[in-house]
Amino acid sequence: MDRAEREKAIEVYHLAEAATAEISDAESLPKAYARLRADESEASRARTVDTVLIPGLLQTTGYVAALSERSRILSPSHWEADRATAERRERQAVLTRKPHPLELHALIDEAAIRRRLGGTAAWREQLDHLLTMSEAENITIQVLPFVAGAYETMVSQLLILSFPEADEPDSVHMDLQGGGTSTVEDEDDVKRFSDAWLDVQQQCLPADESRRFIREVRDSEH
Repeated sequence: MDRAEREKAIEVYHLAEAATAEISDAESLPKAYARLRADESEASRARTVDTVLIPGLLQTTGYVAALSERSRILSPSHWEADRATAERRERQAVLTRKPHPLELHALIDEAAIRRRLGGTAAWREQLDHLLTMSEAENITIQVLPFVAGAYETMVSQLLILSFPEADEPDSVHMDLQGGGTSTVEDEDDVKRFSDAWLDVQQQCLPADESRRFIREVRDSEH
């Protein structure tokens, strides 16, 4: 079996492992994104870095609709707002699943906090949602302020998933221009991305200061 055949076999295996009830209409999703959803449904912990957008697990309906509306060219088959918001709500269910919700530690660039998708009302609703979700025991949100300057991963969104099984290695997913995702599983590469995430995390505001920062941005911008 050559490398391409092995990667295809792994992809099919992971998708088959995922509970189909957790990923509705999975066959219509891009394969790499369906793989991400499958991994996410089995993961116990997620660590993210988001540079220009709020992480998908924390996006509101209005935010998703606005994003979908502006994604017609590079993602023509996935921009319909109703479809996108339904998929996103289903994806976010991992944060409230019982008895073991996904633990999320999100690092969000200040640019994503200030970017007004969907207009001022939808933007404020999104920031309110971040504040609400940040109070959950399984969710930590930290803001990376502009004053931090350059940082690792600033050219791409990053998602690192960890799993409850001791023998299951972490996986890394990165968003690609055009709506796709790239998956990294090589042990050395995953270690490098984990180290990069830690480096970014050290430049972020603490969680309590991040909440205060989000409130100040919400209340000061008109």
